[in-house]
Amino acid sequence: MNTSFFLLSKVFWTFVQPLSLLIILIGFAILALYRGRIGFARRVLVGVSCAFLLIGFFPIGNLVLEPLETRFSIQPDPPSPKTIIV
Repeated sequence: MNTSFFLLSKVFWTFVQPLSLLIILIGFAILALYRGRIGFARRVLVGVSCAFLLIGFFPIGNLVLEPLETRFSIQPDPPSPKTIIV
């Protein structure tokens, strides 16, 4: 049971992570182009392009991680050991 849940979670996250979702949307847009739905494909490609530009040019990852990193103060380094046993 544990192994199947682990594998299922890995497969699920592979398809749900943001970069994979954008690549899947590009695939849908290409499929729409082949089927002649140019308007739908254009809207999807513009949205995906804007998402790639926002993610690439702005530090969105840093903005999301900053509250997690600054929640607790930085602990001082422990004193160095006086002796080492080998």
